[in-house]
Amino acid sequence: MDSMKKSLSEGYQLGLDLQAQGIKRVSSQHQDWLARARAVALKIARESGEVSSDDIHEAMPLPAEANPALMGAVFKNIGLRVVGYQNTRRPQAHGRLIRVYGP
Repeated sequence: MDSMKKSLSEGYQLGLDLQAQGIKRVSSQHQDWLARARAVALKIARESGEVSSDDIHEAMPLPAEANPALMGAVFKNIGLRVVGYQNTRRPQAHGRLIRVYGP
């Protein structure tokens, strides 16, 4: 059983490492947009108490040539925490669950 736990924790860590690499890769080409999007996310969270990726999509859509994973980078390490989940309002996202962040 210990080997299964070790394997699961190694897989989890690998997943986190791959996520960090992906975010670094997609955000490196759009640092200006990312900085502005993070500022908007923080402003919305302060003013309304919560913010989601839908709010950012509405306030400042992704650059046309950007990888959609760039939206995930907006909420990394900016001092917000997950406070819930909701279904997206964007039809092209097919009603999937998205995180809601708060201060």
